[in-house]
Amino acid sequence: MTNIPYEYKELEAVYASTLGRGYNVVAVASAEPGEGVSTLAYALAQRCEAAGRNTLLIDLNLFHPSLDSRFGVARQDWIEADGRLSIEADQAPGSNLTLLAAPNNGVGTIRLREKMVLEQKIAMWREQFDAIIIDTSAINAVNRGNIPAEAVCANCDGTIMVVLAGQTTQTNLRLAYSRLTGAGAKLLGTVINDRSNPSLATELIRETWRVNTLLPTVMERFRTYFRNSPFLNPKC
Repeated sequence: MTNIPYEYKELEAVYASTLGRGYNVVAVASAEPGEGVSTLAYALAQRCEAAGRNTLLIDLNLFHPSLDSRFGVARQDWIEADGRLSIEADQAPGSNLTLLAAPNNGVGTIRLREKMVLEQKIAMWREQFDAIIIDTSAINAVNRGNIPAEAVCANCDGTIMVVLAGQTTQTNLRLAYSRLTGAGAKLLGTVINDRSNPSLATELIRETWRVNTLLPTVMERFRTYFRNSPFLNPKC
């Protein structure tokens, strides 16, 4: 999982239209695995923390959990607890960001699929935190050991969908949206992840080869410029 600095204007736009507008419990989801959900969820949690908000980031992606491996957060049987996070969650000293890793209790996970159980947990967390971001599994990744992402999203104030450009098919996206709306989840917006798309510089360089035989020297100068241009090769 890569990091997105919370100062990026693209992230600020996502924050401003969701958590910044008073949606205090937000799920981040995608149609298929590997679309960048965990990266965005963590970046939003950092943005909330930077604003001085007492923030909770929860990993409910049992299909492919990431908080425990990335940050060394212990996976515990917190589902059976009363929901208050005095022991189960990890919080760095002086930090407003609390991380709750995916649970490792199979029986408890099944209990969390019950609508009332998840509602009660979120209600208790609302009393302790100003902002709650939930990292969910892929909506279309259905398996017996997971908590259905659409059920998690339906218990939140809203959902942000991450779509991997050039990879996610319209069919899979429609299926995921159908499951979300069918569960009663509110879609706040979609974030396009262009990780797999070629940069503008790459596309321009590719085009220069079309006329390379006519103007080889000029085209090589163009290619050098395109490769070195900060504008055409953004870091974010």
